[in-house]
Amino acid sequence: MKAMLVNDHIEVVNCFDVKEAIKAIPGRRWDPKKKVWILPATLEAIDHLKYIPGNVDISIKNKYEELKRLREKTTNIKFAEEVKPIEPMPIKLKPFQHQIKAYNLAGLILGVFNDDC
Repeated sequence: MKAMLVNDHIEVVNCFDVKEAIKAIPGRRWDPKKKVWILPATLEAIDHLKYIPGNVDISIKNKYEELKRLREKTTNIKFAEEVKPIEPMPIKLKPFQHQIKAYNLAGLILGVFNDDC
């Protein structure tokens, strides 16, 4: 089995021996033209791939670490008691805490704010 990160998804080739394990991954689909399994590039899918023997591309491991950092940041923002906007908010009134959290989450997830926040 060989797994490669292609654009926004993962393609798995030469995987007949681990076909049943790949079928257990949520969001997977078979591409009959390319003869590859296409998996979403999510934490859950990559987590499943870690337990399947084979060659996993280094870019997938990097993507996994990036997604893990993003999930940790968003979790910290969600459960924080008092948060401040990462960037100034484009509103005139003082925002509520839930509005600041949503603004920060959206900025991080969409890549509008820097990762060093």
